[in-house]
Amino acid sequence: MSYDEEEIKCKKRDQSKCVLTGRPHNISVFWFISRGWNDNVQHNNATGNLDGGSMRLAKVPLLRDIHRATQLRQTQKAWNMICVCEDVYDLLTRGLCAFKYIGKEERDGQFKVQLRFFWMPDLPGRFNQIIDLNMIKRWELYGEPDNFTTFDYTKVRREKIRDLSVDLQIFQRGGCPRSRSDRYKPTTNPNSDLELLSGKDIYITMSERESELFESVVKVHWACITYTALCGGAGRAWFLTGKNQVNGDLQPRDAEFRRTADH
Repeated sequence: MSYDEEEIKCKKRDQSKCVLTGRPHNISVFWFISRGWNDNVQHNNATGNLDGGSMRLAKVPLLRDIHRATQLRQTQKAWNMICVCEDVYDLLTRGLCAFKYIGKEERDGQFKVQLRFFWMPDLPGRFNQIIDLNMIKRWELYGEPDNFTTFDYTKVRREKIRDLSVDLQIFQRGGCPRSRSDRYKPTTNPNSDLELLSGKDIYITMSERESELFESVVKVHWACITYTALCGGAGRAWFLTGKNQVNGDLQPRDAEFRRTADH
């Protein structure tokens, strides 16, 4: 079955509506694992090299689950897809937001899979930088009754401290809000009236086996997007260090990012 037919199956399952907004207009099919991961032998082999990273970041055994070394287009299936409106599609493909797998439950032989929507934090680019965890001590940490750690935010604001731990704590305390940066606007529709808050749940119904595969692709996508965002790469992932899988050479792009950020 061609991927066009699989997209038709996805639209039928999702009733040709955006799973996030419920809107039936301008629908696009979003792929969690992109088509280019396994559409030819070269891409398929390169994806196989990510097996170790998939286990470390997403706890998904790539080669034993959603990928096959001897089979192309393994993920070009409806269980790797969801229907979203064009604005959401644009934001998802640029890594500005993502869905987190929450769980599933059986209902009348079908499985209802729960995902939760989150905006990604707009963090400073930290490409090729080493984080000194000992520096956290200067931010006057406080223990809270729920065993979480917090910071002296008055000092943080006064000294304009920018550190990953502090940035993430502020982002989480604010409810994981959408950044005000123009980068977080849909590319083709910057005046979009789309209003989305982190924490919105969606539910997708499918068979048991499909739900297992769906869980894996969602977890892999979530791991990739959140890791990229932690490096400051949300919406600008191309600045991350590139690795040539032929010879292992690294091709840093952080200098290019700094030149761009200065303008």
